Amino acid sequence: MTPVFLTEAAVRDVDGMRTSQLASVRLRNIIPQQQLRRMGIPAKTLHSAKPGAATDSAVIREADVVVVGKVFSEFRPFVAACLARGTVVVIDVCDNVFAIPALAAMKDIIMPGVHVVAASQALAELVRRRTGIMAEVIGDPYEGRPAPPRFAPDQDRLRLLWYGAPGNAETLERVLPEIAAAPLGRRVALQVVSYPPSTFTPMLSAFVETRGARGRFTARLSTWSLGTMETALDACDLVIIPSDDSDVRRVKSANRLVRALVGGRFVIAHPLPEYLAMAEYARIDSSVAAGLGWALAHPDWATERIRMGQAHVLDHLTPEAAGLAWADALSRFVAARQASRRNPSPCRSQPSKPSPSTSSAPSSTGAAASSRS
Repeated sequence: MTPVFLTEAAVRDVDGMRTSQLASVRLRNIIPQQQLRRMGIPAKTLHSAKPGAATDSAVIREADVVVVGKVFSEFRPFVAACLARGTVVVIDVCDNVFAIPALAAMKDIIMPGVHVVAASQALAELVRRRTGIMAEVIGDPYEGRPAPPRFAPDQDRLRLLWYGAPGNAETLERVLPEIAAAPLGRRVALQVVSYPPSTFTPMLSAFVETRGARGRFTARLSTWSLGTMETALDACDLVIIPSDDSDVRRVKSANRLVRALVGGRFVIAHPLPEYLAMAEYARIDSSVAAGLGWALAHPDWATERIRMGQAHVLDHLTPEAAGLAWADALSRFVAARQASRRNPSPCRSQPSKPSPSTSSAPSSTGAAASSRS
């Protein structure tokens, strides 16, 4: 098996490591490809790909399976050409491509003959409803170095961390007033890590100017990098991941929550399906202020949740587990293609099945979890 992971996004080398500003490229292109190579499977990455050049690429022509990750241009002719050559084509879906205009090209390549891999069960169900194709579920692995679990905010200042893509800025903006108004008995210092961070400058400047009287609420911006993330996690008391129940966000994977647990920090996250599946390890609450109050009132239990969550992540959501899940899925897709050549029949995608990288805790809400403490 010779797989190629293709993305239109940029990949670059930093300190001898391949990385990307897009989490989806790091978690669903770079890490799987690296793990497959460690298993002896000669996987490759074709990044910054453009449709015409990719179609004629020697790397693509030598592949027997192509995994198409995040693309923004018209790749339907490319996919059709691969299928015509007998190449197995896998479309990796990690966003609601049916609702995000910038990803309309991804929607257009979910076509007869392809296989689909989805980052969450909710996404797999969405793909099935919209296209009739049964998607394989392979969750995101963790990234970064594990850090010791810690929740010990001082009595004068609570240090919060938010990180994510600029497209999530509105979810942060909505919760700033409730955080500033919460009776926490201490100052609040918020760090925002994103790329590019300039998206957040007007919002945070205006809020601090109007609501940050006498330094009770301060905010600072940092440009995302792997190193910045580790420094920010080390410096914070807890991570907040506000969201909403929109069609775009309800299908998200839990990779931001997972990143915080690996970094040893407590998380307050909105009750999205993938976050609810990890409610034993975080405070899952639509109110960030309520979550902050709970955490400050239950520091020992908050620390225990971090410890349990980190153990779960390091047992089940490893890069190695993701590599095994990808190897298993791609091998089955290639085998199905070979079988169809021997016994011609309409090409059908494989049904979804749980993978080693998608194990999670039983679902429960933050309120239910806290009631047991």
